[in-house]
Amino acid sequence: MAILDESVVVNSKISPPNSYGAVVLGGTFDRLHDGHRLFLRSSAEMARDRIVVGVCDGPMLTNKQFSDIIEPIEERMHNVEIYIKSIKPELVVQVEPIIDPYGPSIVDENLDAIVVRFVIVQHVFSLVR
Repeated sequence: MAILDESVVVNSKISPPNSYGAVVLGGTFDRLHDGHRLFLRSSAEMARDRIVVGVCDGPMLTNKQFSDIIEPIEERMHNVEIYIKSIKPELVVQVEPIIDPYGPSIVDENLDAIVVRFVIVQHVFSLVR
């Protein structure tokens, strides 16, 4: 997997392009910026057939800074889908709202990899200690 730390690819040789049939990732994806695009591109490059993107909505936005000015869910989902299709048009793109941290990752049995930013991994490990 390409490990992302503050939008920097650390090691892209761990998972070469098209390593997984289907990958899943999630985020708020408000006002798509270069960091989002790098995360989405790296994830799409790892996927051979399908990419599933959960976009935070409802309770997942409650504690976000400036949650009152986050773009509508439909707009964020559309922007994510359009961007992924622009870089890898042959990929099946499934974008859906998520209202919990797990989204489709716990119900879709056909997923081969979960893609996370390195800073999220660090956060999880700090909680476990």
